[in-house]
Amino acid sequence: MKKFLILLTAVILVSACSTDFKLTTKYKEVMVVYGLLNQSEQDHYLRIHRGYQDKNESALKFAVNPDSIYYPDILEVTISEIKNGQTLRKWTLERIDGDTLQPPISKDSGTFVRHPNILYHFRATLNPDFDYELKIVNTETGKVIRSSTRLVGDFNVQFPNARFAIPWTAPNQYRINWSNAKNSKIYDLNVEVHYSLADVSKPTQKVRQESFRWTVFRNKAFNTAEPLYVIPFESFLQAVKVSLDPDPSVVRYLDSLDFTFTVGTPDFADYINFSIARSGITQDQIGTGFTNIEGGYGIFSARYDKTVTGVRLNSQSLDSLACGSKTGDLQFAPSGPAAYPSWPFCD
Repeated sequence: MKKFLILLTAVILVSACSTDFKLTTKYKEVMVVYGLLNQSEQDHYLRIHRGYQDKNESALKFAVNPDSIYYPDILEVTISEIKNGQTLRKWTLERIDGDTLQPPISKDSGTFVRHPNILYHFRATLNPDFDYELKIVNTETGKVIRSSTRLVGDFNVQFPNARFAIPWTAPNQYRINWSNAKNSKIYDLNVEVHYSLADVSKPTQKVRQESFRWTVFRNKAFNTAEPLYVIPFESFLQAVKVSLDPDPSVVRYLDSLDFTFTVGTPDFADYINFSIARSGITQDQIGTGFTNIEGGYGIFSARYDKTVTGVRLNSQSLDSLACGSKTGDLQFAPSGPAAYPSWPFCD
C-alpha cells in the first residue's frame, strides 16, 4: 500500500521539518478530498488539497507552503443529487477562505499551514432518501475525480427524553437507547451541561448561564437495531468535577443537559479505522489506507447530528450533585427548601 499525505486540520507532529522542502520528479501529486455531508446543516464544506505520493514508499514529506498544498482557482467542483439514476439538483461549489467567514472556520493550531483555509462551499437542504455524487475537474489538466455517498438516516431517541427527569443517584446508572440510524455504523455522544450562576451574596438571583461539554463516548460502533448504552452516575459526577473549579463566591444551579448524537456512515467508520489520528467523527482526520475517492484519496461521506435538548435531573440527583462528597465543593444548589431549609445551600 502506497503512503500518501493528507493535510487536513489535525495536529501533525514531526521531529523536524524544513521550509525549504522542494518537489522533485520523485513525487507524484495526488488530489486529497475531505467532505462530510450532513442534512442537519444548511452549509456544507469540502476540503480539497494536493498531496504528494512517494513512488518508492519512503517516509512522508510535509509541504509547508500554502501554494504547494492548495490548488489555485482551477477546480470545477460539483455535487449532484440523484434519485433512481436521475439528477434532481446540481450545485457548483464556491471556493472560499474559511478564515473570512463569520464565525470563521479555523484549522487546529497544530496544522503546519493554518492560513489561508481554502474550502469549497454550497448551501442546500439535503434529503436522506437521495444519493449525492461529487465530481471534481481540474480545468488545467482535465483530470476528473469522483465519489458518491448516501446520507445517514434519521432515527428516534427513546431516552434521554425531555419529558422525563433523569433519576441519577449513586450508584444508579442511566440507560440511554435509540433506534439505529439507516446507513450508520459509528456514533459519538456529547452532552452539553448547562448551569446558571448567582453571586453568593444574592444566592437566588441568577446572573448568567454557562455550559461545558462532556464526551460520553466516541467512535463507538453499535450493530443492534435498538442500541443501549449505560451511563453510571459516577461518570457524570466525574465530568462535572474535572470541568469546574470550586468558587466560594458563586452558587451554581444545574439547569439542563443537551444530548447530541453524531452518527457516521460505514465508509466513514472504515476511514477512521484506517486513520493515523483518531480524533472523533466531529473532527477532521488524517488518513492513510482507506479512500472512497476515485482517482484521488480521502473521504466523501456523511454524518448526521441529532440533539435531545432540555433534559433535567430529578430532585434526588440534584441533591447528590449539590451535597455529595464528590462535587459538594462546587456550590451547586440542591433541589429546594423542602429538603434543605438553608436552600440554596446544603447546610
